[in-house]
Amino acid sequence: MTLDKWQLIFSNRILTRLKELNMTQAKLAELTGVHVASISNYVCGKRIPKADVLINLAKALRCSVSDLIEVGEMIDLEGEK
Repeated sequence: MTLDKWQLIFSNRILTRLKELNMTQAKLAELTGVHVASISNYVCGKRIPKADVLINLAKALRCSVSDLIEVGEMIDLEGEK
């Protein structure tokens, strides 16, 4: 799996949880202590969070880290072959 595809899947999972909880990106930023611009980058699939932020996102979204990412997925940084 490429990094771009992984980011897209991750962003879709965040969006799904936000919708399920009727939560805004601003509220998620407030709950996690992460700047709203960073949340927007995660939601848009432009960036991925560090592990500590990922844990805080999962807590705020009331889910497990594995609900947001597939822990066993390998990211191919050179592109899919």
